[in-house]
Amino acid sequence: TFFSPALRAFLEGRSPLDDLQAHLPPYFSDRELFSRAQWLEMSIFMSNYLLSSQGDRVAMANSVELRVPFLDHRVIELAAQLPPSWKINGLNEKYLLKAAFRDNLPPRVVKRPKQPYRAPIGQAFFHAGMSLDDLVDMETLERANLFDGKKVRHFFEKHIKQGRGPAGEVNNMAVAGIVSTQAIYEQFIEGFPQHPVLPLKPDKMIIRNSDSRLPAGHQAG
Repeated sequence: TFFSPALRAFLEGRSPLDDLQAHLPPYFSDRELFSRAQWLEMSIFMSNYLLSSQGDRVAMANSVELRVPFLDHRVIELAAQLPPSWKINGLNEKYLLKAAFRDNLPPRVVKRPKQPYRAPIGQAFFHAGMSLDDLVDMETLERANLFDGKKVRHFFEKHIKQGRGPAGEVNNMAVAGIVSTQAIYEQFIEGFPQHPVLPLKPDKMIIRNSDSRLPAGHQAG
C-alpha cells in the first residue's frame, strides 16, 4: 500500500510465492497441512526474524547470551515425530505441553488461549508532543523513492494527531517497516562513506618451492 509507483513498477509481475517455491524441500506438497505450516513458520519467521532481530540481536546488544530451552535439538527432534493432533487440538494450541503440566499449573493458565508476543510499536514510536520529523525525514523519503510520500505523511500525521500508534498488527508493521527501511537507507546507502579502494603493492614476495636450490636473492617460504 505504501510503496512508491517506481517500486511498484519494479516489482510488477514478480511473485513472492514463486520465489518461495524454489526453496521448498522435496515433496513439500505431499506433507499434511500442519507440517507445511510449521516448516514455513520455522524457516521464514522464527529463524530469520523472531530469533534474530527480536532475540539474539537484542540480547547480545546487552551482553546477554540467549538460550531457549524449547529449541534444544532433542526437544525439536521429538516434537517433529509427534502427530499434529498432539500439538494443536482444534483451536487449543500447545495441547500436549498443557496436558503434560496440567497438575503443576493453575487451571487459568492451562485453559487460557495462547497469548502471542507483540512488540509495543505504538508506544515505541508515538508519544505526546511528537512531530513527523521524529518518525521519518520526508525529504530523504522522497529521494529514496521507496515509499509514497503523500500516503506516508497522511498515515503518520493521522496517528500523531490522535496521540497514539495505529491499531492492528498490519498497520503497526507498516510503521516499523517504513521507519526501519528509511533508517537503513540513510545510514548504509545515502550516508554511507564512499572511500576509493586503492590497489595494494607488495613490498616482499616469497616463492614457495620444494627445490632448495633457489636463485640468489629469493627466500624460501
